[in-house]
Amino acid sequence: MAVPNTLARWEKFRQRERLTCEVVSPRDLMRMSEEAREDYNDLRLRVIAQDRVLKTPDLHRLEVMLADLLADQMEATSVAKHMLSVSGRSGMGKSTAVQALGRSYDRRWRRQQERQDDVEFVPIVYVGVEPATTPKSLMQSLAAFFNLPHYDLAVTNRMTQSQIKRAVVETMERAGTRLVILDEVHNIRSNRQAGMEAATTMKMFTDEIDATFVIAGIDLDRAELFQGEMGLQLDGRRRSHDMLGYARPKPSDEADPWLLFLDSWEHDLPLLKQEPGGLREEGSYIWDRTSGAVGSVRALLAGAARAAISSGTENIDRDVLDGIKIDAHAEAERVTRARSTASAKGSATRGKKAV
Repeated sequence: MAVPNTLARWEKFRQRERLTCEVVSPRDLMRMSEEAREDYNDLRLRVIAQDRVLKTPDLHRLEVMLADLLADQMEATSVAKHMLSVSGRSGMGKSTAVQALGRSYDRRWRRQQERQDDVEFVPIVYVGVEPATTPKSLMQSLAAFFNLPHYDLAVTNRMTQSQIKRAVVETMERAGTRLVILDEVHNIRSNRQAGMEAATTMKMFTDEIDATFVIAGIDLDRAELFQGEMGLQLDGRRRSHDMLGYARPKPSDEADPWLLFLDSWEHDLPLLKQEPGGLREEGSYIWDRTSGAVGSVRALLAGAARAAISSGTENIDRDVLDGIKIDAHAEAERVTRARSTASAKGSATRGKKAV
């Protein structure tokens, strides 16, 4: 599904229900007609491919932090509002997490106000910041979310940044917007002057609208957005959470968070012969392949599940996992760790011989 960075796409995203699939026995699969078997396998592939939001420790922490922030800002106030900041390297699941939070609150607020089908009510705004974004183009992106004419370059070239911002603020006020999610904010143009202008724009924007802000991006502590005098003021409003991924597992610990995470994945996979605890047994190997990054885990296990279906093995084991290539960053980290381990063992061996 496309990134839900327009109102039409967000509506599809918030209304989409999770696909499920009954896991039948291998015998029942063989008893199906060829057409029924094809349809069943296609459904399983769709289940595997869909976005998977698991209750990770990071997501739980973000839920707690956002709930506290929203409670703190439940009533309109003249005091400067805080924002939730989600930072981490690529592949940690930042976008998946903030989108899941947005959808959860969208559904909750619509239900509480009995406005489930009210198209005029837009409690959540989600925008993915594009590379080399300037303060003015950020306002254009927000206007584009609502499909306002102000996002048209032919129009905005004749308008000031303040005019576009005013149109966006007024639209959000009419729509009852309560949560604004700005994803990939590290893409705001990286030079000091642009960073200062962006910080000024962001501060003024958050001051003008009665909504809570969630921002997400890579290494936000070093982002130009939070540099300079105005950036430091904006930085002082952040309640930050760093998504670091899972630590190397402790196989002897039954409640190790990484192993529980793999259990959740295994439970979700519609494989007919998956051995219970099979992913847990390969926990250390899977961590070595992915460095505990959620995005890399998804690529590895989804790919392995598809391979298990197409081959007819219907089970993910080491042989299947070995045949799956994932993102270059994870593969490079794996090679680096292997070389480092080999070097350390070599040094230890030479030291023993010297003694």
